[in-house]
Amino acid sequence: MILRQLATCATLVLLPTLATAQSDNCGSATAIAGEGTWSYDSSGANSDGPSPCALLGADVWYLWTANATDTFTLTTCAGTSYDSALAVYPSGCPAGASIACNDDSSCGLQSTLSFAAVSGVQYLFQVGGYSGNSGNGQLEVSQGGVNPGGDCIAPATGPDVIIGTLNGIEDYGSVGGIAGYSIGTTSCNIGTSNLNWISSTNDHPVIGQNIYRLKDGRFEQIGQSWLKHGFFALQGDVCCTCTGTGSGSALGVGCSDPYGAGLNGSQGGLGPRSEVNPYTGVFLYPFTHGDQGSSGDAAYKRIQVANTDLDPSLNPGAQYFGSAQYVAKDDAQAGNGENNAAWIDINVGSFSGGNWNLSLSGGTNRQEPAIRAWLDSDPTVMLSDIHAPGEGLFIVGSNAYDNGDGTWDYEYAVFNLNSDIACGSFEVPTQAGTTVSNVGFHDADCHSGEPYSNTDWPGNVGGSDVSWNTTPFVFNPNGNAIRWGTMYNFRFTADAAPVTGSVDVGMYKTGGSVAAAAKVPGTSTGSPLSILCDPNNNHFQGDYVKLDSSSFGSGTGSGLHLEAIDGPTTQFGFFLIGGGGGGSIVQSNGILCLTSPIARYNGNVATNQGLPQLDSIGQFDVSGVFQNLSGNSLVGSGFDVPSELPYLPSGQSILAGQTHYFQLWYRDIPAGTANWSNVLGASF
Repeated sequence: MILRQLATCATLVLLPTLATAQSDNCGSATAIAGEGTWSYDSSGANSDGPSPCALLGADVWYLWTANATDTFTLTTCAGTSYDSALAVYPSGCPAGASIACNDDSSCGLQSTLSFAAVSGVQYLFQVGGYSGNSGNGQLEVSQGGVNPGGDCIAPATGPDVIIGTLNGIEDYGSVGGIAGYSIGTTSCNIGTSNLNWISSTNDHPVIGQNIYRLKDGRFEQIGQSWLKHGFFALQGDVCCTCTGTGSGSALGVGCSDPYGAGLNGSQGGLGPRSEVNPYTGVFLYPFTHGDQGSSGDAAYKRIQVANTDLDPSLNPGAQYFGSAQYVAKDDAQAGNGENNAAWIDINVGSFSGGNWNLSLSGGTNRQEPAIRAWLDSDPTVMLSDIHAPGEGLFIVGSNAYDNGDGTWDYEYAVFNLNSDIACGSFEVPTQAGTTVSNVGFHDADCHSGEPYSNTDWPGNVGGSDVSWNTTPFVFNPNGNAIRWGTMYNFRFTADAAPVTGSVDVGMYKTGGSVAAAAKVPGTSTGSPLSILCDPNNNHFQGDYVKLDSSSFGSGTGSGLHLEAIDGPTTQFGFFLIGGGGGGSIVQSNGILCLTSPIARYNGNVATNQGLPQLDSIGQFDVSGVFQNLSGNSLVGSGFDVPSELPYLPSGQSILAGQTHYFQLWYRDIPAGTANWSNVLGASF
């Protein structure tokens, strides 16, 4: 009886209020896209479509855009209170046959269907009821996530908590221009074992919430909360077929549990992030920071966002996103800790009560942190996943924007999903001669008594990189590192177009760094180096060889170091020098762009002139980087151009004021063919 009363009380507190969003008219169908869950109410809806597989009436309509070419599944199995029916049609109000249709499925009187979709193509969804039945429901669209019974497929071993829906957002006013918000979450256990949910211990999930803004190409975190501590798990079926536990101290296999925005913003149940190890899921309980059970002003412990960061007049065209993340010990120790976040679009409404009124929009993007919304909004963004050694996940985002005046704005975001090691430095390489300006940094401040510093990272422009760092861990363990669940931004302007390279993400607690693929500045437009004959023809592995990473000041002899990347693995080659780089002679699979006089840096020339430094023979490794085999590179790859020239008569040298051009010849497939890189021009 006591348990039943507790569950009833929890139901009254926790059940979310989901906004309805649908159109009763096929001609004005509500636009949606990708995966997500959308609530609706078909009460009183008209019937304005065909009935391809059932007496389908009282229908509502969605115009859906596919985000991938794949099989997608529609289901009303979770959260629908009546006998439903589903149909899918090509775009345009249907007059006849459907692509797919379903009345009843293995989950009962609710409906599930699957169909093949093509990325970017629009489809009409008809969501109705058998013989005119109507009521409240939820339409879930998934890409391989739900099978025709509404069950989760290919579950991970052990407990696996994800966010099924972000179910609402609350505002609480502001203090000194800083507003407080909270976001509701419905968790799902899609694993094979129950997930512990034991209150007043350290064996329950904790829930963090963030808000982000995309403005003028910059994706920034503008607010973060403390952590809601779980205390009782209901046994719903938002994601899968639920096998309930009969207890609130564990979330059953396939079951869901709603925590409304009001509950996730209740200050007495919010604890600090600083006492949680997100990779192991272990945390202190009772927690020591923040006076457990205490409350404060409107923003205390909640998501704190400056009103100026939301003001539409100050942020024209900005997009906003809400996100949440669960951390649970048994989930983390089962190896399932990298799919516990989700994000959703946020709309900014009117200003009242001291804050901007926010609302959630569209479906929940499951098993993704919000940084992936940047790529979703802009396909030119580059995202790279890396791990701290033996530990948690970082996601590094990068992009470059052409200013049209010979400069580019470089934008980077580093998100720490679940690394306790954290990030303490960030470095972007630059070529010699690159002019860098407008160095910037952005972070999301800790608050409400968290012990961490909020001191901004200073930027430093060096001869070969732009870097930022916080106070080292050994000097201040509470320095402003990129802790778990947070994202920092780094930016600058450079007079060099972007190329694909790598950046270094420094490990805060352990030292060392991990490289991440990113867009980085290539050759400066004001540099003594220039790129010609670009692109050359592709080799058999589908790319062309580039000399863009070459640089002055890193080689012996003349000081020029040639670097060749993106080559065909295991193939051999050598460099040549020419008097110009604008030729167009087709040779084998590529184009010889060097012009007279032309000479080779190879073994024969080195032997004939008695100068071993003139040999540049090398071989591409498995990463497509040209590795020097003649010992004429300090770094092992590429070629250090000597001051001696390979021209005849011998004895000629590179002199100041001269410009020379370099190109790589290399073997290609089929056997007996060859190819050429682009050309590097160098003014000495």
